[in-house]
Amino acid sequence: QTDVDTNFGTCTSIEGDLSIDTNYSGYLNLPGVVNISGTIAGWDGTTPNLTSLLFPDLESVGQISLDVADSLKAVQFPSLVSVANLSITGSVPLNLNFPSLENASRINLEGYFSR
Repeated sequence: QTDVDTNFGTCTSIEGDLSIDTNYSGYLNLPGVVNISGTIAGWDGTTPNLTSLLFPDLESVGQISLDVADSLKAVQFPSLVSVANLSITGSVPLNLNFPSLENASRINLEGYFSR
């Protein structure tokens, strides 16, 4: 999380994709970022120690594509209003939080989810 804070501390927009690194562990909190033009991506087996995703200020993203590892327990996008494609696949109970979502072209959820 320290690297994220250092590299994205004043960033409000990301042009392109945000891929979660294979060595990332713990929670990922990305405050201040309002727009991501590309994809937020993470896949099972590549992020085995990621426990939580929080994008508190994100309002718009092109795509969210997560095939989550068993360690991930929560995915939270409280300010997200618009996403073109939302795809989350998981095999363990996962808390999803998208309370502001108004626009989505495609939503695909597979697995066990709670709110």
